[in-house]
Amino acid sequence: MTKYSTEAKLYILQARKRLMNNSYEEYAKERYDVYFINNKKITKVQLEDMQAKVNEILASDDFVYDPLSKLIVDEKEFNALDDYAKVRYMLELSEIYARLKKKIS
Repeated sequence: MTKYSTEAKLYILQARKRLMNNSYEEYAKERYDVYFINNKKITKVQLEDMQAKVNEILASDDFVYDPLSKLIVDEKEFNALDDYAKVRYMLELSEIYARLKKKIS
């Protein structure tokens, strides 16, 4: 019985740590391969579209000057953001680009 209670305590402490650090997004990324942009989950269709664009960028013989701008999910939403939100959006997008590129390699 003590082994069960120690395992339960450990599980609860890990959950509490994730809550305190607000790290559930990282947990979901690692476990379920879930991506977020601007605090919105990317749908499977959007992810497949992004994957196709990344494949196209990598297969291209020409130099692609701004690959991240090609991956923007919703141009209208992106243009409505303020400068700091645009920077955050692009950083989140660059992380997704790097992870998708790593999957291909």
